[in-house]
Amino acid sequence: MFPIFLLLFGLLSGCATGGQADTSRRPWLAMGNTPPESKSEPEAESITPYQGLNRPIRVRIVQTSKGVKVGGTGPYEFGSTRSSMRFESSINQTARVAGSAITVGSRSFQGDVILKPKLEGAFLTVNGKRFRGTLLLHRAPKKVLEIIEEVDLEEYLYGVLPREVGGSWPEEALKAQAVISRSYALASFGEGGSLYDVSNDVMSQVYGGFDVELPVSNKAVDDTRGQVLLNKEGRPLLAFFHASCGGETDLPEAVWPSRVSNESFGQIHDSYCKEYPRQNWSVEMTWTSLHKSLKRAGINVRDVKGLSIAKKTDGGRAEFFNVKTSKGTVEVQGNRFRLAVGPEKMRSTRITDIDNGRKMVRIEGQGWGHGVGLCQWGARGRSLAGQDYRKILAAYYPGATFTKQK
Repeated sequence: MFPIFLLLFGLLSGCATGGQADTSRRPWLAMGNTPPESKSEPEAESITPYQGLNRPIRVRIVQTSKGVKVGGTGPYEFGSTRSSMRFESSINQTARVAGSAITVGSRSFQGDVILKPKLEGAFLTVNGKRFRGTLLLHRAPKKVLEIIEEVDLEEYLYGVLPREVGGSWPEEALKAQAVISRSYALASFGEGGSLYDVSNDVMSQVYGGFDVELPVSNKAVDDTRGQVLLNKEGRPLLAFFHASCGGETDLPEAVWPSRVSNESFGQIHDSYCKEYPRQNWSVEMTWTSLHKSLKRAGINVRDVKGLSIAKKTDGGRAEFFNVKTSKGTVEVQGNRFRLAVGPEKMRSTRITDIDNGRKMVRIEGQGWGHGVGLCQWGARGRSLAGQDYRKILAAYYPGATFTKQK
């Protein structure tokens, strides 16, 4: 699912990625389930209903060339999408790609394979982990097996919040995360192609299925059920968020030039994330290793002998780096440089110091992530300071419209 612009957008610990909703797409399998009723009425006074998409979301939860154990907490049926014939099992079976086919246990299928629980309230399992939805097994190029879960959107969010912010966070911060994760998911419908909308990792939103769900984060989803942020065009906002802005947020165009409209986002000073325990970071690299990282990312440099910031964004991030070589200086866009180094190593482009040595470079910075949209640790701090989730959202997305999906 990785169109090139997703790679340019970066990672969710640095960034959530996706695109606009596609109302013409249909799910690959009708679930036949009615979404559960809200456990409490959302606090959504003066909200205009959003006549948006109302179908399950499709989440790629596995991408592997190895065998995968599939099963269920009760009996389940499985079979090819090319045939109406279905088989039943109550045990774990190994699914894998074998030549042009997909095998499940001792059976071989041409085309995609569907798995569905037989009993209401039962779960399917993948490598022992439980999932609420129906599963599709797909043979991708290079003999890769993809497993895609089709699940109710609100139940998908149950499995997102604990992985994104955890259950110990204050209630209003959890509600804010629920709204932006829902908005982001709706904006991503159709972005994965014909088979899935999002992946379960940092390239979309981190998702763990049923086993990671927590009562407190489920309640935040239920309390905001259907609430969405819309952009200026009236579509679900691709509501980027990140762990910590390091004190200043930025507009999308400062990080991804000419890619995303900045009208819904705010560029703000944010002191509420100061309790983030990993606010200050550093990374050391030899010039040789940096050179190799840049070349792997398609940044053509002969060698690397020095590094400096060429230009900063309004939020204090490195918009462009100057990479000094034996043949002159190469200018590299900031987010592209960060992804080349590795977003787990270079946690942001909010750089506080660069120390050029003879054989290596040391980079120091603040925050974690791209710095666009909601700062998760900032939302936590705002919640602890008494702000409700709507005020938190208004701080980071001042140009967005708050609405409720029917």
